[in-house]
Amino acid sequence: MFKRTFAAIAAMTILASACAEEETPNTSSRLRDSGTGTASTGLTQAYASQCARCHGDRGEGGNGGLYPALPGSRDESGYITIVRAGKDGTQMPAFTATDISDADLKADYATLKAR
Repeated sequence: MFKRTFAAIAAMTILASACAEEETPNTSSRLRDSGTGTASTGLTQAYASQCARCHGDRGEGGNGGLYPALPGSRDESGYITIVRAGKDGTQMPAFTATDISDADLKADYATLKAR
């Protein structure tokens, strides 16, 4: 009986862990990009791998407004500040220059702002 209970608890823990990983942005992928953008959206590969999951493939926002459209009303400096620092009280994590380069942030900001 103990073995079955332990196995069931272990299986639920593994399943819960996998689900939790799917709901958080991928901050472990350390991509560097040229800043030239992908063919389909004009946004960088770093945006596609780090930002699109929450903010949408084209920066349109998502999940009924939980994740805002980008870049919002911020200027380039404000946009970069939020990406670098994250936003307390939200699911927005901080991203370092190793996660997303300054060149990529500036290229993505320009593409998003032009829409």
